[in-house]
Amino acid sequence: MAGKAQVEGGGIMYGIQTVASQVSSYLPVLEDRSLAIEIMDFGKGVNCSISELKVAYAPVKDRLYAMHAPFLDQCLCSLDAAIREYSRKNFEAALNGAIELSISNIVLHHNIFPTLLPQSSLFIELLDCLLDYLYMIQQRTRLTIFIENVLDPTPDILQGLMLRNENQQIKVCLDVAHSALSKVGVCQWVERLAPWIGHVHLADTQGVFDEHLPCGFGCIDWSSSVLMDLLAKDRVVGVFETANVEDTLRSLNHLEKIDRNHEPKNIRI
Repeated sequence: MAGKAQVEGGGIMYGIQTVASQVSSYLPVLEDRSLAIEIMDFGKGVNCSISELKVAYAPVKDRLYAMHAPFLDQCLCSLDAAIREYSRKNFEAALNGAIELSISNIVLHHNIFPTLLPQSSLFIELLDCLLDYLYMIQQRTRLTIFIENVLDPTPDILQGLMLRNENQQIKVCLDVAHSALSKVGVCQWVERLAPWIGHVHLADTQGVFDEHLPCGFGCIDWSSSVLMDLLAKDRVVGVFETANVEDTLRSLNHLEKIDRNHEPKNIRI
């Protein structure tokens, strides 16, 4: 990869999720494998020094693919103006950081109340509020925006957003573990959202909490053709959400073993 990290076709593209204080521990793996990087430094807040981040990520600057936006106590489409203003201020600070680091993709949580009726007027109002804001942000920054499922019990929120979305640079980040913790199976998430999925978070779960276990160490059936066909799609990046290098390698080895024995099923995704 050169300059801004971009996704090339041909084979499954994997990545890691890390922060500046831990990236050095991944250097041997990054030297050995062509992995993209999603940085989490802004995830819990925006008190980050861009100059320090540039120094920390300098050895792997060509691998920087995505940044996770702040997600705690944030709601970009809150009906409360003070909350909305606070959230957008933090989000835009993170966007400025991404631009400074030449990162072209942003992952965000929509944080829409997850059990609203999809046909309710409030649900539609929140969808439109979020999309109007993201249209403005995307046109201003030219970044690609991936909206992630978190507490969503079904794909309804993200599907509703995407059906109303008119900007091709606003897409879906499918978190597989979050999907496994929902009211419907992972395969239904993939089948309903596949046209818009461009980024995937990969971690396992025992089915109750979001433990960020290595793939193959929980209850998710990673051998599913639907999942593997999704990861094999052109320009989809699967990012391992694991706690350390060892768990990342466990996940990578597990999925690579499955991929060697995987035959695409021509599923419509």
